[in-house]
Amino acid sequence: MDQEKLIKHIVDPESGVDQTKLKQEILDDQKLLKEYSRLKNARALFASVSSPEDPDRKGQLDAAKVKLGLKKKRKPVVMYELLKYAAVILITFSIAFFALNRPEAELVENQSYTVEVPYGETASITLADGTKVWLNSGTKINYLASFGMNTRAVHLTGEAFFSVTKNEKLPFIVETDLIDIEVTGTEFNVTSYANEDQILTTLVEGGVTVKDKNGKALHYLKPEEQAILYKSERRTSVEKVNVNSFTSWKNGVMIFEEVPLERILNNIERWYNVDVILENNSIKKKVFSGAILKNNPLDHILDVLVESSEIEEYQIKNREGQKRLIIMK
Repeated sequence: MDQEKLIKHIVDPESGVDQTKLKQEILDDQKLLKEYSRLKNARALFASVSSPEDPDRKGQLDAAKVKLGLKKKRKPVVMYELLKYAAVILITFSIAFFALNRPEAELVENQSYTVEVPYGETASITLADGTKVWLNSGTKINYLASFGMNTRAVHLTGEAFFSVTKNEKLPFIVETDLIDIEVTGTEFNVTSYANEDQILTTLVEGGVTVKDKNGKALHYLKPEEQAILYKSERRTSVEKVNVNSFTSWKNGVMIFEEVPLERILNNIERWYNVDVILENNSIKKKVFSGAILKNNPLDHILDVLVESSEIEEYQIKNREGQKRLIIMK
């Protein structure tokens, strides 16, 4: 089968290609199956970042960096290099151009895609299997071009909410640096920032299994349960939680229930793309309860914290184009 026919099938299922015959050819040819999976994942990624229809994402992806990286050292074509460094805009080129201009030697199974969302932004993508992923500020997700063929694994740094398409034969796996989360189809949130001591897995519905990196099951979560891995202590625990406090961020709201001020400031740093300097370390463990709306100005948020926490004085400064928030006392 020529590649053009395969691309037509992915881009336009109504193109006149015999769908039944084509699908059988794909299933019978392992090489063709790998190429089909790679193109389908690329198509899903581009569609998810280019469509302005999703209200959750409208206006949020303009500054999000999408990097489509190769594991091989061979230098990609110019279009690939441009995509690697470009901010996300409405992507209008066709998948046919993308595929036909790639050197054949680079069509490898371990090619990977990385979506990286900078501070101050949020984003959402739809994977090739239909799984929807919301990405919080300062988050990076990576997955192979063969995603959905022999595995459904993604690697996460940061925070993401997953609404996973059910497939009992092919579990969906979220990999972090210290634990993996395995599901067949469910909704859950994972928080795994490098600069925070805890990795949080919060289950909304269904069931998830939290495993160590050797594949040993640590916990099986039920809805409204959260598994906490304490990095410094290398131990885990499970708690009953209000899941809305850990998932509302995807709707532009941060809800805190007895949360240390230090963690709130980490969230503010990522959401508002501001450097936070805490001069009074004695207050960072003080707890706070309340809600923050992302569309409110930073100074308004801080005024709320002043009224509701141990913060008494702060300054917001601009230095070389970067905001700095200084908490004095």
